[in-house]
Amino acid sequence: MMNQIIDVDILGVRRITVDGNTYTKLFLAERQDTKDVKGVIPMTMPCEPDVADQLDASTLPRQHKLRVRLHMAGGGKTGMHGLAIEPEDSPTGGDTSTGGLPATDKAPGSSTSSASGESAAASTGASKKGA
Repeated sequence: MMNQIIDVDILGVRRITVDGNTYTKLFLAERQDTKDVKGVIPMTMPCEPDVADQLDASTLPRQHKLRVRLHMAGGGKTGMHGLAIEPEDSPTGGDTSTGGLPATDKAPGSSTSSASGESAAASTGASKKGA
C-alpha cells in the first residue's frame, strides 16, 4: 500500500461506533470554477478514528496536510483512506496557516498523479443519487 501526503480543505469529521466498530469520515471541500462546476463541492473520505482527535472544531474549515493510504477500490479505481494530520512544522507539512478554502481549481488530491478527488468519492461508496 502506498502512502501520500495531500493538501485538503477539511470541513469536519464524524466518528460513530456501531456494534463495537468505529467508523470515521472526513468531510472535505473541493473548490471548482469550470464551465460546468462552480463553487465549493463537498465530498467525503474514510479515515482512521484518531484523525478526529487531531482536529480542532474551532479552526475548521481549514486546509491541512493529510497523510493518506492509496488502495484499490471497486472497479479498478484508486481510493484514499486518511491516516493522520501532518504537523504544521513537519518537513513535508509546509505552511498550512492560510486556513479556509483557497481560491483554486485543483482537487484536494490533485497534488498526486495517481489520486483524485473523484476517486476518493468513489472509494467511500458515494452515490450519485444524493448528489
